[in-house]
Amino acid sequence: MKSFNCTVSNKRGYKRLCMEEAENGMFVLREKVEKHQERIKQGTTKLLKSLNAGDSVYVGEGTVEWLESCGFEVEILPLPPYQGNLPVEDRIPSLYVKLKGK
Repeated sequence: MKSFNCTVSNKRGYKRLCMEEAENGMFVLREKVEKHQERIKQGTTKLLKSLNAGDSVYVGEGTVEWLESCGFEVEILPLPPYQGNLPVEDRIPSLYVKLKGK
């Protein structure tokens, strides 16, 4: 995602070109943020539907903490046997969870 810095206080700002692309800029385009927020909303909706249906899902530790902070009682299950070919050190750490009582 491209980021920008505000340049209102220098010559560029004087010519109404007040945003300059920068690797560590403080600002991003609204359209990019809105697309990202929509993807997060869709993913969250899909996750909650799966959990409410009683399905077990793979999630990260942060997601478990978020679910618990929202009042969900999460049960962490043992991971099923790994079916892929990635070495252990290259696998994404995840937890296998479902809602308690589902």
